[in-house]
Amino acid sequence: AARKGRAGRKSSVRGAENPNARVTQKQVDGIRAAYASGGISQRQLGLAFGISQPQVSSIIRGVSLGNK
Repeated sequence: AARKGRAGRKSSVRGAENPNARVTQKQVDGIRAAYASGGISQRQLGLAFGISQPQVSSIIRGVSLGNK
C-alpha cells in the first residue's frame, strides 16, 4: 500500500541551504571567526546578526549549521 502524503518528499535541507535559514554560510564563518579572535561576546554577535545568543553558541560549537 502506498504511504499517503509521503510520495515525492525530499529529505529535509539543513543549514544555510534551508530556505528558512536566518544566516548564510558566509555569516556563520564570520561569527566563528569573530568569536575566535576574541573581544566580542556571543550576545553581541547575536545582536549584530539578528539571532539569539543560544543560536550563536550552537553555531560556534558546530551543533547548528554543520560545516565546522
